[in-house]
Amino acid sequence: MPGTSPTVRQRELAARLRQLRHDRGLTVDDVAKELLCSSTKISRIETAARRPSLRDVRDLCRVYGIADHTWPPADRRLRTCHIEGHPAEDRS
Repeated sequence: MPGTSPTVRQRELAARLRQLRHDRGLTVDDVAKELLCSSTKISRIETAARRPSLRDVRDLCRVYGIADHTWPPADRRLRTCHIEGHPAEDRS
């Protein structure tokens, strides 16, 4: 995704995470309960209002039954898009 802005990649990641949740028939509240966090946090990640940490993405993938090695290459780049040019942050 060279030439694509971090904001665009963050929105793409948010949309992909939201779609994965919908595909599994889960609500924001279901995911929040599973991850022991607020539904607001999940909602903000899915609307790209909050940049997810690597831990957030890993945990969401676990809930959605997605293993890292099963993601297509473009999605693996999306998963780490939030850290390009930024130090990794864990805002759990």
